[in-house]
Amino acid sequence: MKILLINPPFNRLKGIKEFYYPIGLGYIASSLKKAGHDVLIYNADASKKDEKTARYKNSYAMQMGTHKTYLESIDDDENIVWVEIKKVISKYNPDVLAITTSSAKFKSAVKIADIFKRMKKEGLVVVGGPHATICPDETINNKHVDIIIKGEGERTAVELFENIKERKDISGIKGISYKKEGKTIHNEDRELIENLDELPFPEKKDIAFPERYSKNMFGAIVGLRGCPFRCSFCAAQCTWSRRVRFRSADNVLDEIKYVINEFGTKEFFFWDDSFTVNRDRTMELCRKIIKEGLNISWGCSTKVTLLDEELVRLMKKAGCSSVELGVETGSEKMLKLIKKDITIPQVRRAMNLLKKYRISYTLFMMIGFPEETKEDIEQTIKFIKEAESGFICFSIFTPYPGTELYEKAKELKLIPKNIAWEHFSHQSPENAFTKYISKEEFKKYVKIMASLIDKNNSSFKRKIEYAQARLGFYMKNPNIFISRALEELRRK
Repeated sequence: MKILLINPPFNRLKGIKEFYYPIGLGYIASSLKKAGHDVLIYNADASKKDEKTARYKNSYAMQMGTHKTYLESIDDDENIVWVEIKKVISKYNPDVLAITTSSAKFKSAVKIADIFKRMKKEGLVVVGGPHATICPDETINNKHVDIIIKGEGERTAVELFENIKERKDISGIKGISYKKEGKTIHNEDRELIENLDELPFPEKKDIAFPERYSKNMFGAIVGLRGCPFRCSFCAAQCTWSRRVRFRSADNVLDEIKYVINEFGTKEFFFWDDSFTVNRDRTMELCRKIIKEGLNISWGCSTKVTLLDEELVRLMKKAGCSSVELGVETGSEKMLKLIKKDITIPQVRRAMNLLKKYRISYTLFMMIGFPEETKEDIEQTIKFIKEAESGFICFSIFTPYPGTELYEKAKELKLIPKNIAWEHFSHQSPENAFTKYISKEEFKKYVKIMASLIDKNNSSFKRKIEYAQARLGFYMKNPNIFISRALEELRRK
């Protein structure tokens, strides 16, 4: 059976250059390949290297200004992205089109399904990902969608496509919803995969347009699933739950070595919600990387309370050059309201610890929470000004379905009855879900934050910190340093 796995376009439709490997589809693809299926991964959000309509993400002010372009492009059938999608579908001629989608990409996903059905009426459309998992009724009731996969997709996809191939009944397959005789049927949820080491490594070869991917894009690693924390704005627990499951350190190390040998990758990033949540396992992995002498640079995300000096020192020795920290706000009141379970002094301690060992860091900051006040945002602005170092990732609060703050926003009547999901992204200027701040006032704060953060991120000091964090790695790999320098020049 030929299965085309598609990641829908989003930033590319805004005219923004986007380069990343869709690791979730990689896991689905490798499981299906192991079961004997013909699979191709197509990231429709990945730009051509010379795509004239696309620009680099140089600033938040620029990104927010492209939202109108996205709304226009999504309905423009002559847009180069939709033309390309039709060509890929026509050339590969799949039996099944499987689409992963978040809420923001849902309109794009539906358009792709429509395109496929027009081209191949008998073809099967299967949709998975966060939106399908959290909003199964809306997803399956779309006229272009035949089946949805909810939650972890690897084992469900294998069983589903095997049954379809053999023309067997699908009514007993856990983790799916489908239509039958005009009715919507939701099967029971599938159990989470207990032993993640049993999963094959993500597929990284059977990919459409491989020339769009650089070596470091294949350095995406998922070492655990689940997050034990209770942030009220985060939808991750809707897919993975708050119970954390880990791959063994040996299994992760084997994947790193495989990627080095197959693709020549030297730079990695762990796409884990809280990489250091199990301190002993993190230290075990770091020691194994050091013992193997892998000479890699890597980054991760974690919580500020999950770092200590011994651990950070070992991470640095193992090649860690960057850490992302979820801070969100400079207001202690808001930290409590959004259930971050951290304090500003703890944030500063983590920042100082990373600075001491010359590990660059990124702070995730967000404004626009339902019960946030102007005073709270002013405290966030003050915190950013006083931080004096570190890159900042800026988001506008988006009430994702399935989260506690989505329900709070509904309760406060801040969410419209007819939701246009295409506005539900962290850089959408349409987002304003604040009870105590008018939309006009909030938009002013968004501009102030974007300007402040753009100035911080583009400063010479930030670039020096970034380079210092990778100095040892660059000295051993001067070709990578030259490549990074040229890439920076192209962004100008």
